[in-house]
Amino acid sequence: MRAAAVAPALALALISGTGCAHGTVRCAAADLTPSPAEMARIDLPALRCLVEDDRPSAMLELAKRLEAGRDMPVDLAAAAYWYGRAAGIVQPLGPNSVPTIWANGRLLTALAPAELRGVPSAEARYRLGQMYLDGRGVKRDPARGARLIETARARGYSPR
Repeated sequence: MRAAAVAPALALALISGTGCAHGTVRCAAADLTPSPAEMARIDLPALRCLVEDDRPSAMLELAKRLEAGRDMPVDLAAAAYWYGRAAGIVQPLGPNSVPTIWANGRLLTALAPAELRGVPSAEARYRLGQMYLDGRGVKRDPARGARLIETARARGYSPR
């Protein structure tokens, strides 16, 4: 599907009631493949559908929003979790690192890990590596951070 048609199709699916039912029906957005630019403009309910559909690109976008506090409160532990999920890394959840999706200051859902529907994100691996280097949202671990960044680069990711 063309990128220009992605956002309207998502909006239509959600407005018409054919959108994701959050666990009971497959997300209407599941057949769409938004570009990174489109993903950055997707509203939170549509992003939630794509995350629930186990899309690495949506998990990456959610992690970026959690890290920056865009559309939700800053939550670095949750951002690290979602970067890890988007990168295909299974991470144990500690008591303070519950994956969350927030809207208007209230918790919408917490999702359990599942198989990814798509290629794991090298960018997410890189960003998680940076978090380990800096000790943001995770316990500082420079060796692990360096390994994550190196594997992200080996998989073709280069920060701009």
